[in-house]
Amino acid sequence: MQFFVDYSQEKDIQNYLDAGWKFTYAKHGRENIQERLLQNYPQEFKTKLLGAKTKASAEKIVKDFLDSRPENFKHATKLVIKVCQQVLDEEKQNIIDLLQKIYQKPFPFEKITVYITTFPISPYNYKEHWFMVNRNSSVAGFINTAKHELNHFMFYHYYLDKLIQQKISQEKREKLKEALVIFSNPEGNDKPDIKDLETYLKTLSGKTMDEIINLALESKYL
Repeated sequence: MQFFVDYSQEKDIQNYLDAGWKFTYAKHGRENIQERLLQNYPQEFKTKLLGAKTKASAEKIVKDFLDSRPENFKHATKLVIKVCQQVLDEEKQNIIDLLQKIYQKPFPFEKITVYITTFPISPYNYKEHWFMVNRNSSVAGFINTAKHELNHFMFYHYYLDKLIQQKISQEKREKLKEALVIFSNPEGNDKPDIKDLETYLKTLSGKTMDEIINLALESKYL
């Protein structure tokens, strides 16, 4: 498996639109998340972005903001790409081994693209096999984000179709997907609606993933 780390302004802008202009990701009980994500940005930028009436106007506001960043900011982003690439290359086998141990199944992906984002939330796209990491992340942050998002990818690869066939709702599937991250990332999620299920899943440690998922589906926490 190969990690390919890069920066795409187009995808970065889309992250601002999906989580800053309009919050389109699942909240899982996180309150005021849009406001918190924008809290460290200049007031003028926030006012313009939140006041944008159309996607096109919001996109231009974000692009103008990103283009206005000084050259040293852009240069530093290139250095972040190099550091992130080095870190993930060094930790790649550890991440794969961990996920294979958790799921008792082979890691099936040949290439994963990792995009740097300047917005403080890290989305992913399972179908296209990419996820984002925050530009300001620490080395540990790069590793933890990779474990978190690739845990999702393993869940989708091995269980999504089965759960759809069982007519498990999307809401329950997504809640389960997030809670299963507790096995790769013991620090857990920042999502309040997931906490009780996470706590329950911890008691199932040592069981196979098939057993864990079946017990979770039967529990009162899902």
